[in-house]
Amino acid sequence: MKIDKSCRTYLITDTPSEIDEFGGSHKRVAEAIAELIINEDGGKSIGLEGEWGTGKSTVISLLNELLKSPQNNEDYKLFLFDAWAHESDPLRKIFLEQLLDFLRKHNWITEKQWEEKWKGGWEEFIGQKTTSTTESSPKITKFGGFLIIASFFIPLGLALINNALRNNAIFNVFSGIEMGYVLNWQLLTGSILSLLPLLGFLLVLIGYIREKTIKKDEDVKINWAIFAQKYDVQTTTLSTKTPNPTSVEFEKFFTELINIAISNKNRHLIIVLDNLDRISPTDALSILSTL
Repeated sequence: MKIDKSCRTYLITDTPSEIDEFGGSHKRVAEAIAELIINEDGGKSIGLEGEWGTGKSTVISLLNELLKSPQNNEDYKLFLFDAWAHESDPLRKIFLEQLLDFLRKHNWITEKQWEEKWKGGWEEFIGQKTTSTTESSPKITKFGGFLIIASFFIPLGLALINNALRNNAIFNVFSGIEMGYVLNWQLLTGSILSLLPLLGFLLVLIGYIREKTIKKDEDVKINWAIFAQKYDVQTTTLSTKTPNPTSVEFEKFFTELINIAISNKNRHLIIVLDNLDRISPTDALSILSTL
């Protein structure tokens, strides 16, 4: 295929230009807006109107470069929110997230301020995540208490058995010899004390069989939590609310961000809602009313 180099085809990128290609008209508009921002006090709203493709985003790009000039001493920052890119997103939440990232990136909200003000992170900052902590203490069951008490008697029982066996005790409890009677009593008592935990388990098993047979309760089950029914644990529960802050929440969070960001009176924050003309008029009005 032969290419005719005398009539080449070019693709024009759909991105804002950083230089004025139309004789300075866009730059003059940007300079007028910059002068207004620098010289006026307080918050102002500026509408930049024009058909799609007439260079509104280019004016904003030129304005941003003018505000970056050395004489402004980093006191002017331009935050650009692309309404077209986030047309179907929860707008208030996305707007606050991006604004916060922008301010932290430029250190207008420091990490220390962030940690002191909103230790719980972004979700808790906008009120979309709540944390609740539940603590449960151990509750000893009756059988568990019995086993604990019975365990203290096991060493005593073993000592009695050992003492009886060393003196050649016999199992005839009713021996007529006084010494033999004492020794047999030690053997019997020691055996009972040593077997108390087993006796307790047998009592639980008998109770289970009784419930199953006499009452014929098919749902009866042995409770194997013999020591405690609850454990000393700490449970943290995270719950998420609706993904978009209400208008009241939005105003509150936005005000808090701005008050910290421009606590230095020399600072000026320029917020730009771009590409409103690329979405339907209904959606554009919805975004303006939302934000």
